[in-house]
Amino acid sequence: MKAKIISFMLVAMLSLSAFVGCGGTGSESGGVIDVGKTDAYKDREKKIDFSFYYGGYGTDWFTDVAIDYMENVDKDVYIHLIPDFDNALARTKIDSQTGVYDLYQIGVDCFDRGLVLESLDDLLDYDVYGETGVKVRDKIDALQLDAYNENGHYYQLPRNLATGFNWVYNKTLLDSVFGEGAYTIPRTTDEFFEFGDTLLDKGVYLAAFPCDNASGGDYTVYSYETWFAQMMGFDAYNKFYDGYYLKDGEYVMSEATDNAAIIDAVKTASEAAYGAAERLATKGNRYMHERSAGMDFKAVNRGFYGGKITGSQVRFAFTFTGGWLESEVASDLKDNIVKDEEARAIKAPVVSGIIEKTPTIDGDATLRKVIDFVDGTVASAPEGVSDEDIAVIADARNIVTDLFCDAFVIPKRAKNKDEVKKFLAYLVSDRAQKIAAKATKGISVLPYGYVPTAEDMGFEISGYTKSVNEISRGANISDWAKKNSAFKKYMNLSWYYDASGSGGTLTYAFFTGKATPVSKINASTKEHYARTWETDFKNYLNWTK
Repeated sequence: MKAKIISFMLVAMLSLSAFVGCGGTGSESGGVIDVGKTDAYKDREKKIDFSFYYGGYGTDWFTDVAIDYMENVDKDVYIHLIPDFDNALARTKIDSQTGVYDLYQIGVDCFDRGLVLESLDDLLDYDVYGETGVKVRDKIDALQLDAYNENGHYYQLPRNLATGFNWVYNKTLLDSVFGEGAYTIPRTTDEFFEFGDTLLDKGVYLAAFPCDNASGGDYTVYSYETWFAQMMGFDAYNKFYDGYYLKDGEYVMSEATDNAAIIDAVKTASEAAYGAAERLATKGNRYMHERSAGMDFKAVNRGFYGGKITGSQVRFAFTFTGGWLESEVASDLKDNIVKDEEARAIKAPVVSGIIEKTPTIDGDATLRKVIDFVDGTVASAPEGVSDEDIAVIADARNIVTDLFCDAFVIPKRAKNKDEVKKFLAYLVSDRAQKIAAKATKGISVLPYGYVPTAEDMGFEISGYTKSVNEISRGANISDWAKKNSAFKKYMNLSWYYDASGSGGTLTYAFFTGKATPVSKINASTKEHYARTWETDFKNYLNWTK
């Protein structure tokens, strides 16, 4: 038990460094804020204090499912909704078990917290409300069941949508620049940059990013993770973060002296992904809008939709974001700050360096044709390309990067735990999912298998939401955070180490001219792990005991 307590405390400390990547800290303080429409039920005998992260999808769906539950499922319970703006503080309270609520929807991971969280093992075998013969476990995707499995136990009910982060283009803008149907959406990174050159000749930048954002709004770094995963291949990517690397044609587990070997094993992949990131984000290349330096994520959204930034228009065609984009700009649209323009998510351009792994693909032009074939837009592959190389590209094309760090959790000191679990068994139902989706304009914010339809919603689902869903459906979701991997967590493992100490994201470091150049990134990464590997490996071994 002592070892587990030490392990738990270490994990808590290590996790502090990752708040930005998994929801992080908002700029506002939460506090106990009752969501007004639920006040009518506050005199009921039983009460559930439900703290939820106030994110891009707003609060209406929480209110709507809570009211349906209180009106139609359990008329003895009061669900007290408490919006929270600070994931870090919420998790700190859970860790300390002081002032905790009964239920949390939290946007940071809660792995390795069996000492402070209620086990949800029994919840998985609860009957789903209103669905005969269906258990809670039946409603959870196999990918997430595996990701949240902690040595056979569950302490988190996943709420991650697994729709990922995607490159998104402004269709209205591109139609006006090129003519509707008169342009090809980039399929490779080389084509992406060529597209950017053409756009710049027409007075439009390729993209922008929130350079002036300190609270987790710069998602562009996840696109680089996608490129690395593409280069590795989905299975090899996951093996890398679990500590395995190829040695003499076989995967072997890293040992205390393997710090250089595991980095050299991914050298080709890391340099290809990092090099594409460097090309995209370096200010002098003029792919990222030069005024990104003064933008936070709200300004990027505003500029993407044709709004003005400090009094003038900032036009760019692509942004890297999630399914919540339209929700985030809804208020600006209502106030006529932005235009009602069409956005579409696209599959991630395949990193052009992947041809180093595919000997029968002789260049980027052929790579684009192979992508057309695996996408199903043409009937046959280019002549001479092997089935093995086609499979490599199909795997790469189907990868979407996400963060598995959004879940429902019950603290050990929660009151009315049985009532909370009954409410969770309701939340996974199609009934609750449908109500939540209506409140979010057709987005499946409760990810338990229900697919919204226009007939169910009573309105047409936007083209943007449809495009996000189409990309994620059947995709291999690469979990950037990998908080369920003890090896990654204890080793602080990454495929690159930028020694610039810029204090911002990698995109920020490139844009401000501070990042380690791609020519030195392998050496920089090896030098870093030569300093940290031995100590971190001891901590990892202690955890395994």
